[in-house]
Amino acid sequence: MTQTPSPQHTLEAAFRAAHARRVLLAEDSESMRDMLECVLLKDGYDVTAVEDGDDLVAALDAAYGCAPELIITDVRMPGRSGLQVLEHLRARDRVTPVVLITAFGDAETHEEAGRLGAVVLDKPFALDELRAIAKRQLRPR
Repeated sequence: MTQTPSPQHTLEAAFRAAHARRVLLAEDSESMRDMLECVLLKDGYDVTAVEDGDDLVAALDAAYGCAPELIITDVRMPGRSGLQVLEHLRARDRVTPVVLITAFGDAETHEEAGRLGAVVLDKPFALDELRAIAKRQLRPR
């Protein structure tokens, strides 16, 4: 037997959803994308997940008026790379915080990301590390 949520519970859920911080996640590995999305959702974020750099740019363009407050993206993906998306953002004067995740974090990638104002998180990483970085990157409202 299922229970109908109380009006108070429904109101609280609606309030949380309306005030959730918006995160745009791009990861080409379905299993990694699903895991990261699940962790971020459990932490209370409103997550939009896409599978490649072109979909990330399309989601950004479609998000007019409700832009993400944080972007977490893999560096190497089909279509545009995470660094190319970051360059796209900065060329348009968008200052959205970006976290680049990569299994190929060479010095050049770290240097370029830093120049463009992004944080790099090398794979493998602890989920608590991603959580802490996400929390730090989101500006207080």
